[in-house]
Amino acid sequence: MQVSERQTQANGVVAAEHVVGVSGGRAELPCHLHTSAPNDRAILALWYVQGRRLPVYSYDARGPKGLFQPDEVLEGRGKFDTTSNPARLLLDPVATSDQGLYTCRVDFLHSPTQNTVANLTVIEPPRNLTITNEAGMRVRHKIGPINEGSPLSLSCYVTGVACVGGNPFDPYAPLYTPAFYTPAYGPSYHPPPPPPIYKPKPANEPTYTPIYTPKSDSKPDYKPEYKPPSYRPKLDYKPTPSYKPKIDYKPDYTPAPSYKPEVTYKPVLHYKPEVEYDEDPKPYAFDYGVKDDYTGAHYGHKEKSDGQEVKGSYSVALPDGRIQTVKYKANHEQGFQAEVSYEGDPIYP
Repeated sequence: MQVSERQTQANGVVAAEHVVGVSGGRAELPCHLHTSAPNDRAILALWYVQGRRLPVYSYDARGPKGLFQPDEVLEGRGKFDTTSNPARLLLDPVATSDQGLYTCRVDFLHSPTQNTVANLTVIEPPRNLTITNEAGMRVRHKIGPINEGSPLSLSCYVTGVACVGGNPFDPYAPLYTPAFYTPAYGPSYHPPPPPPIYKPKPANEPTYTPIYTPKSDSKPDYKPEYKPPSYRPKLDYKPTPSYKPKIDYKPDYTPAPSYKPEVTYKPVLHYKPEVEYDEDPKPYAFDYGVKDDYTGAHYGHKEKSDGQEVKGSYSVALPDGRIQTVKYKANHEQGFQAEVSYEGDPIYP
């Protein structure tokens, strides 16, 4: 059993759906992996669930075959189907602990990140069915004996828990705001009311027949007294209407109609993406040196980089009076290379 309700698109959320599954059955959570940009494709899909910072499922499409990494939260019950459109995270069997708000974050090669939100509701089927009589006693195998014509009242009670997960989704609210969706989504479960008590009609209940009164054909002898109508003279005078000149002038200004935007519900989203920093190497250079004859401190260091290769050198005074100089360079192809040289003659005490 599964029901989906497409909502609106905003703030990087391309779709928001309400998915309902039955405990022990199968639930399909949608995830849109396509974008309208040409020559673009999804490279990474991360599934998050409300209340957890780390993803519960990930799909890395940067390799030739794609890499699926399920989390221990789903206990091996999750499978990501990328062949369908949209792609779907299959939960089979779905558990009541799976209920909640899921977000599928998809990163593309060129296009901005987009999100698909799925509000999962898990319903637990009824477990027990109890039939009781009018005295409140449970009926198990048979009813009776009962005299014919006697009233019979039976009540049927079904117990179960409807597990409701997720919260209302607002596509216009800021995306990934912590601790949102506090009100529970969906109606709470209430057991059905007991059936009405049947009361049979008594066999000897008297019947009532209205007394028939025949219609009389005689007419009354009463005739109303004649009253002539009161005379009202007709008025021929009609007053001259007051003259109102027609105004042909119309102002050029037309006031703009007042616009009232449609009020839409704006829920709050829970997840805040991590800040991305530019990790590309940058050119730099520095140089410093120290020479103190009083204390004998004599050392220095200088280094520069063009963003691809680092070159530099440093020197230090040794205890034997020599100056040790190390020249080095480092890059991604040859690694770190150093050349050590000494200046002066060693002096021993």
